[in-house]
Amino acid sequence: IYDMTSYPEWLVPDGKGNYVKSPLATPFPNSEMRKLIKQTYRRPVARHRGHYGMVMQLRGWLPKEIGGVYWVYLDNPYFSPYVPIYSGNLSVAETYNTYDPNKYDEKSARWAIDFVDNMANLRFQDIANDIRAVRDPFEAEMFNNQKAVEDEAMGLYKKDPKLAQEYLTKYSNNKMDRVTEMFLNLRNQIIVKYTNNQE
Repeated sequence: IYDMTSYPEWLVPDGKGNYVKSPLATPFPNSEMRKLIKQTYRRPVARHRGHYGMVMQLRGWLPKEIGGVYWVYLDNPYFSPYVPIYSGNLSVAETYNTYDPNKYDEKSARWAIDFVDNMANLRFQDIANDIRAVRDPFEAEMFNNQKAVEDEAMGLYKKDPKLAQEYLTKYSNNKMDRVTEMFLNLRNQIIVKYTNNQE
């Protein structure tokens, strides 16, 4: 697997006669960093300047309101969790609808994720671990519970399709709000943990 953080330019002396990967090693070096370490740029699949992306999951054996799911991420797919937006959803959480590129807003999931993504380059190796420590369990819980959530939605659908839509909308919007809260908390944690008065 190609990994830009494995470039020899990222190796630094460890004080014991060996070389170790720098905590600054990042797959997303900006142009000035690449000039400094004389690194050739190769565009990674997970592009840190992205805005959003999705994976579509289609299951024809389920009603269309439940069978189609957009798994959506915001900003950088390297860090951003995927959240489900069902094709029957009636709305999208306000946190995922709020974004002005010229004005920071704590009510914006996009800004919350982007802020943490930018801070990650302060100490990429360590901060990436901090992000994964909260993101991975969040995604795992969501993926593990998907069948139970959809079974519940199917039960409601048999009574009234609108009930299933309302249930899935509430479920999805809750996940989107949790992502925003997660990244605001990560921002605060990273500011304190990696401030220069901690060194």
